[in-house]
Amino acid sequence: PERAVIQVSFEVTGPCENGVIRARAESESGEIVAAGQAALENGKALLTMSVAQPELWDVDAPALHTLRWTLLENGETLDAGEASFGIRKIEIDPQNGFRLNGKPMKLRGGCIHHDNAMLGACAYPDAECRKIRRLKDAGYNAIRTAHNPQIGRA
Repeated sequence: PERAVIQVSFEVTGPCENGVIRARAESESGEIVAAGQAALENGKALLTMSVAQPELWDVDAPALHTLRWTLLENGETLDAGEASFGIRKIEIDPQNGFRLNGKPMKLRGGCIHHDNAMLGACAYPDAECRKIRRLKDAGYNAIRTAHNPQIGRA
C-alpha cells in the first residue's frame, strides 16, 4: 500500500540511434503518479518508476492506470503510445493459498471458448464484454481462455 514499482521494457525496431523514451503513469483521474525516462541501448530501454501510495486494482474495483510514452530522438518525437495497466500484489503459498492485495481469495471459474455462439469466432468488443459481465454476475472471478486471445474492456 505504501509504494509500487512499475517496470516497463521498450524495443524499437526502426532506425533510432540516440533515442530516449519518456513515460508517465496516470491514475484514473488523470493525475500523474510516476514519470521517468531512459536512453535506448541497442534499440532497447528498461524504465523503472515508483508510485507512492498506489490505487490498487481489485476484481470489484478495477483501478486502471494509463502509461503514456514518447520516443524522442534529438528532441523530435518519433512515436508515442499508451497502455492501460493495474497495480496489484499477488501472493501464493501452501499455507495461505492465493491472496490478492493481501486478502485471501478463492478462485471460482471455468474454461471458456473463444467464440460468441451464433456470432462466431470473431471477437467483437461488446460481445466479449457481455460474456465476461455475465460470467462475473454468475460468481466467476477467474477464467481460463481457450484458443484465440481474448479482448475487451470488462
